[in-house]
Amino acid sequence: ERLQHEVRQAMERYEAAPMNLPLAVLAAAILAVLGAVVWAGLAVTTHRVFWFVAIGTGLLIGWGATLAAGKRARPVQVTAAVFTLASVLLGELLLVGYHLQQQAGKNGQQVDWVAFAAAAPNILWRLGGETVFAVLGGLLGAWYATRMAARPKLEARVEKA
Repeated sequence: ERLQHEVRQAMERYEAAPMNLPLAVLAAAILAVLGAVVWAGLAVTTHRVFWFVAIGTGLLIGWGATLAAGKRARPVQVTAAVFTLASVLLGELLLVGYHLQQQAGKNGQQVDWVAFAAAAPNILWRLGGETVFAVLGGLLGAWYATRMAARPKLEARVEKA
């Protein structure tokens, strides 16, 4: 009983601890951009995209958001998952933007990046299977991100030897 009481008290102290959600969002955003650059950079160099980048990005964002927030909680989980998905989609857009810039440079043209940004949802839609692949990888990464940011489970268990 004493152990169970101590566990309840520890969980109450944990729940009462402050959470810095704005800092968690900022950390998740920065790590999401980093993950997108890695996603696109690896795709440019290897001509392939890999789910392990999405999984690693999810783990990194989950860890970073939790560290920045100061504790694990549902809002941190949601933040990590959303930014993981956003990261892989941004990575896809960076990849398309890179290829577009390469093509425009060959033709002596300039890319209108404002128009490109405005057309981003349509670009992702038209990519079809590539976007689906990225989203599935992002969902897997988001799952890992939510696991990383999940509230700890403390329990006292007494077993007879």
